[in-house]
Order: sequence, then C-alpha cells, then structure tokens
Amino acid sequence: YYLVPGLMTVLLQMIIFFISTRSINSEFSKGTFNELVDVSRNSAFNIIVGKSMVYLCFGIAISMFIAIVFVIFGIPFKQAEFELLVLFSIFILSNIALGLMLSSTIDDEILSLDIAFFYNSPAFVFSGFTFPMFGMPFFDSLYAQFIPYTHFLYAFFKVYQIGTPFTFITNELTALLIFIFVGFLTAYVALFIRIKQVRNAKALKLSINP
Repeated sequence: YYLVPGLMTVLLQMIIFFISTRSINSEFSKGTFNELVDVSRNSAFNIIVGKSMVYLCFGIAISMFIAIVFVIFGIPFKQAEFELLVLFSIFILSNIALGLMLSSTIDDEILSLDIAFFYNSPAFVFSGFTFPMFGMPFFDSLYAQFIPYTHFLYAFFKVYQIGTPFTFITNELTALLIFIFVGFLTAYVALFIRIKQVRNAKALKLSINP
C-alpha cells in the first residue's frame, strides 16, 4: 500500500524524462534534424507539440498500467479518476518539458542523459516519501523543490488518499505548471535558433550552388 504507489510514479517520471531527454539531440546524432525541420515546416512550435503529444500518450499509457497495478494489489484510493488523469497529465508534461529543454540545448546524448540521471536519481528520497522534508538539511529540501516529483507526490497523496478537490492542490499544480512553462520556453528558444541556423546554411548552400 505504501511503497508501490511511490515506486511506480517515480518510475513514470524517470521513463518520460529519459526518453524526452534524447528526443532532439538524437536527431543530431542520426543526422535527421534537417528532415525534422522540413517536416515541421521550419516551426519550433510544431516540433515541440509533435514530440510532446507522442510522449504524453506514452506517459498516459504507463499511468493506465499504474491504475491496473492499484487494482491488482487492491490499493485503496478515492474515486477521483478525472482529477488523477489531469494531475498525471500535468506531471507528465512537466517532465517532457524539462527533457526537451535538455535535449534541445545539449547536443551530446550521453551527456544529457547523465545530467538527467543526476537530476532524477534523488527524486524518490528528496521528495519526502521516505524521509520527512522538514527533517532534511536546508539544501536538500531546497533541491527537492526543483524536482517535479516532489510537488506531484504531495498532490497525488492528497487526491488519491483523501480525495481533495483541485482547490487544495493549487500550489503543487502551480509549481508543475512553472516547470512546464520554463522547459517548453527554453526548448522553443533553442530550437528556434537551431532552425534559423539550418535555414541560413541552406540559403548559403543555394547561393554557392544555384
């Protein structure tokens, strides 16, 4: 009843974060970024939406598996399916946004994955799930605030164990929305610059070889 919900949800974060962390820079390593730019019609927004929708669907599928695990183990939860679906979707998007931010700003796949692993590895411990946050050293509790899982976990427990409405988890949702905004904005700016470089390179090539 206690460990399974935490382990499954932190695993969801890591899976989504890792696959989105290599979503853009893998295009660089495979030499397909120019094709991606052409398919997206030179739009950073289209790239972000296209990549995000795929990973969001994948994350929701994992969330459905978590729901099945709850049923199999008989873990009691309040009947708040819609609220949980919205919460999980926002949580998944926050990890997609941060992953895309890393992937679009760091060309090296291995380096970006190392950073993602370093960033996510303490999530389970620092979230307050295994040790109360008020008992942590200041810098540990501060670091926990910069991990989406910390805010998701508090909202998750409030919804699935207590059945609280969204008005009681506005702080947690606001924090997750900030992660989404910062991540997608940074990814958009980075992709916009890269697309501009691709277009300039194509224009230069055409001017040399008309």
